[in-house]
Amino acid sequence: MQSTTRALNAAAATPEITPQRTTPAAESPPSQQRKSPVSAAAAAAAVATAAGRKRVVADFEFGRTLGEGSYSTVVEAREKATGKVFAAKILDKRHIIKEKKIKYVNIERDVLHNLHHPFIVRLHYAFQDAHSLYFIIDIASNGELLSWIRRLGALSDECVRFYLAELVVAVEYMHMEHTLPPRHKAENILLGNDMHILVTGLLARPRCLARTRPTCARTRSSALQSTCRRKLLTDKAADRNSDLWAIGCIAFQLLTGRP
Repeated sequence: MQSTTRALNAAAATPEITPQRTTPAAESPPSQQRKSPVSAAAAAAAVATAAGRKRVVADFEFGRTLGEGSYSTVVEAREKATGKVFAAKILDKRHIIKEKKIKYVNIERDVLHNLHHPFIVRLHYAFQDAHSLYFIIDIASNGELLSWIRRLGALSDECVRFYLAELVVAVEYMHMEHTLPPRHKAENILLGNDMHILVTGLLARPRCLARTRPTCARTRSSALQSTCRRKLLTDKAADRNSDLWAIGCIAFQLLTGRP
């Protein structure tokens, strides 16, 4: 039991990561420019103090549910000190231990911590309480790409080129980092505030693990299955070539509007 506790502690003990995306500060109106230097300095000091310490559950206000998995729930989370909005992936410790998922939780945490790319969901903080692990990650306010396909049908050629280019760039980056991408499906491609993609679903797919077949082998659409080579439907291994082929399956979805 002690080794299990140590493993769960390791999953939550990620270093602090400062947000990668920055935006130029807008010019303050004259009424704000006349603020007291003392109050401005105090506010800056408070932000610096918040940035330099570890986060705990009390630092966040948790809101609506964004999604649910087999042993986790994703909710909206607002950081009280800064007002920034994230997504919080909350993992049930008891279920993780019962289902022997500690190894995979650690892999997910390591992958999220080590990958730094504007098109990949990023881990900002990780912490825990008595019952749960908390992964504070980027929020995708515009939802899944799949929902847009269902809503709009086939996308324009220009739009398809745009999203496929971003997906290829993200996949190539993960290959360079010796990490195989997640199962390729539109549900794992999210859209951020700026409508650029955020790839998620990075659980347990480092190069040394190759049990997962491409998504097109699992889809309910017989038409989409027919676009996949027989080798991809039968082999257990997934590699660079199969990932690029799976991107072709997603291109089919985008061009035809068939989710």
